[in-house]
Amino acid sequence: MEKNYLIKLTVALYRVTDLFPEKEPLKYQIREKANKILEGFLSVNPKINPPKKEEIFSNLETLFGYFEIAKAQNWVNEKNIEILKTEYQKLQKLVKVTPQQKLSEQRPRTISRVSSRTSIEKEESSPKKFEGGQEKLSPKERKAKILQLLNYKKSITLSEIKNIFFQVSQRTLRRDMESLIKEGIVKRKRLGQKDVLYTLIK
Repeated sequence: MEKNYLIKLTVALYRVTDLFPEKEPLKYQIREKANKILEGFLSVNPKINPPKKEEIFSNLETLFGYFEIAKAQNWVNEKNIEILKTEYQKLQKLVKVTPQQKLSEQRPRTISRVSSRTSIEKEESSPKKFEGGQEKLSPKERKAKILQLLNYKKSITLSEIKNIFFQVSQRTLRRDMESLIKEGIVKRKRLGQKDVLYTLIK
């Protein structure tokens, strides 16, 4: 995997997330995952380090979930998110290869479509209500976004949900999740005294 490709991909992701609302936590969560993925590929060859390979794969899965949430917000043109997702999916294929396969054989093509700020177009959409830099959503919309993320991650903690919907009280988020539990969509498992793990029921 070429270092320049990885750096260009990370820079492209930063340019896209630059168009998110300034105080939106998802902007920094996406960047944090991208940085960890970059570090994972540059620090150790994942082909010969299974634990690192699994860590990168997990970070990519989380990143894809964040992309789905970002697409639903209409902050940027959906095509730009899809371009990033396609490029990161190529990285995911690299960490899934067997030790006998060479990473160089599956090297992704050079990024050209998300190379400059001018290529990123903000999608036209109807005005939305924002509260403290975050879009104000109904309980139904919140649950839909949580389910989008669960479809990728399979499980998520209450603290992670709170980080995404930082303007919503923990009590309200618990009510949202309780509703999904009653519908038989998710199940919960307590993590210590404060946190809860919610898992999608297959």
